[in-house]
Amino acid sequence: MMPGPPGNDSSQIQDPFTPKKGDETMPETLIIQSKIRDLIKAQDCSTSAEAIDAISAEVERIVQKAVERTKANGRKTVKSSDI
Repeated sequence: MMPGPPGNDSSQIQDPFTPKKGDETMPETLIIQSKIRDLIKAQDCSTSAEAIDAISAEVERIVQKAVERTKANGRKTVKSSDI
């Protein structure tokens, strides 16, 4: 078996969705930005990048609280009543 090109070791392949060590990357957006922008534009307003980040952070906070409530109730399935 012939060795591949240098640096072609499959054990060194970086997952494109996992930030590299030391990377200063933005948190993942949990919303569909275009849908949020459309919703806001329909109300005759504009959307800043900071607004998108804040809405995504709020979604994450809601999900975390729902998961905590789910676990506190001895379940693994998040229900609408947990939100």
